[in-house]
Amino acid sequence: MPAPGQPTSPQEAADTAVRIRRAGWVLAIGAAVLIPWTAYLAWELPERSVAVNYDLAWGGFDVGLIILLAMGAWAALRANRWLPALAAATATMLVIDAWFDVVTSRGGELWTAVIMAVLVELPVAIACLRLSVHTQGLVLWRAARHGRLGHRH
Repeated sequence: MPAPGQPTSPQEAADTAVRIRRAGWVLAIGAAVLIPWTAYLAWELPERSVAVNYDLAWGGFDVGLIILLAMGAWAALRANRWLPALAAATATMLVIDAWFDVVTSRGGELWTAVIMAVLVELPVAIACLRLSVHTQGLVLWRAARHGRLGHRH
């Protein structure tokens, strides 16, 4: 019985690989868009809130998210075997980001945080989890077919 997302034919594997590369471009765009947003936050967030270095904490978190998105993009575009783990880690950070944005916001910021969580962060996290599962299936299919782990041909 194949694992969830594991292709059952060479054509299905090729189709999955194409979708994964497309997802790589989406991750690359996400990383690129997040760069100016992180710069904006670093500039606009107060230096102090309830915690010292509040701006540094959020900016640093977003830099980590940028790195994961960029590494995920690279792995998807290269059909690299690390993509399942990178996509899962990215999903985790997106959920954490949504959570802390919502619970630390107040007033008008709260609605913006909720809208961003519902329309951007959580859907992208779900997409990353699906990407992780389907990519893992492709890695398993390639390993079974070629006797090695999902390296690009």
